[in-house]
Amino acid sequence: MKKKVLILSLSMFGLLSTNTFIPTKVLATTAVEPNENTAPEEELDVLYERVYDNGYALGESDGYSGEKFISFDGNNQLAAYPSEAASWFMLGYSVGFESGKRSKTEEEKTEKETDYSAGEKAGYEIGIQDYENATVAYTPPTMKSKSADWNEGFTFGYEKAIETMDLSVKAREEGYQQGVQDEAMSVPELYTEDPMTQKAFEEGFQKAMNEKEAVKNVQYEKDGYKLGYSMEPLVVPDGLTPAGTEAFTKGYNKGEKKRLEDVKMEGFNAAFLNKKYKVPKVYEWNVQLLEVYQQGFVSNKKAAQFKKQAYQDGWKLGTKMDVPAAYKKNKAAVTAYKEYYQLGQEKQEKTVYDVLIALGILLSGIGLFRVIRKRKKKGDFSV
Repeated sequence: MKKKVLILSLSMFGLLSTNTFIPTKVLATTAVEPNENTAPEEELDVLYERVYDNGYALGESDGYSGEKFISFDGNNQLAAYPSEAASWFMLGYSVGFESGKRSKTEEEKTEKETDYSAGEKAGYEIGIQDYENATVAYTPPTMKSKSADWNEGFTFGYEKAIETMDLSVKAREEGYQQGVQDEAMSVPELYTEDPMTQKAFEEGFQKAMNEKEAVKNVQYEKDGYKLGYSMEPLVVPDGLTPAGTEAFTKGYNKGEKKRLEDVKMEGFNAAFLNKKYKVPKVYEWNVQLLEVYQQGFVSNKKAAQFKKQAYQDGWKLGTKMDVPAAYKKNKAAVTAYKEYYQLGQEKQEKTVYDVLIALGILLSGIGLFRVIRKRKKKGDFSV
């Protein structure tokens, strides 16, 4: 009980210092003097606690509404309480009023912050979209259906998005230039303050690194191609990145494949120039090259007929040399055609010569025979 009296005294002092309204009749009375009719201390504690709670509930409701004593029923509401109990009621009311007032203020503040935050988020997202679509509004739009706080947040978020995107463009370019010059990335503090600008800087840097690596990989692929074309064993240089190793190996496989194709075609073309297969000494050191060379030679099934046709074209009278269209781009085929066409021409010329000689002999014989017959008829034949 002494503890509650102390609390009451301190609280009442605070109420008086803040000019809290307390009905005059209530304050005019003093604490009840103990007598034989005074309730035991335990009962008073229960009474004061109940009265305090009632006052607190009423004050909290009025505090939330923002008007003092709007629910207060004047002094009649306290008539049933002893003077000390009435003081506890007013203490509860005052504390409850302040609590309700704070609750309302905090609720309004939370609502304003929630609206502002929602507007800022929406403005930021739309600002990013407008920037990417090149449709930036110099004056951010407002939504009539939204609160003033929401629209204020929207404007802030929209403008922040445009500033961030402008800075991101700058960050990406600076990141790219740093990547061109250096191998290690160092993001300036200016761009680390926002995830978007930091990401832009990192993307620019990575773009430059990818381009440099791509140039290196092109050279690695060329080096691998040369090694593969030489048919030497695959040995990847030390220190290459995984992408560089892949490029070198890819080039090697391409070079090896091309060499086998070239040698096979070489064998194919050899069939135009040679009647029988001959083992090329230049490939004796590599079994695989010998095999594809022979495969190419054997696969040329048209070489014999091709050369025969060239010979016949040359042998025919009045036929001009004309390599078949399908073989005009094949150097070996053209060479073979010219060779056999020429042989046909030579055969033709020899044949004509032989015919003319034979014809001359025949004509000379016929002439001589006629002379002899004439002389016999005249009887003047002498040898």
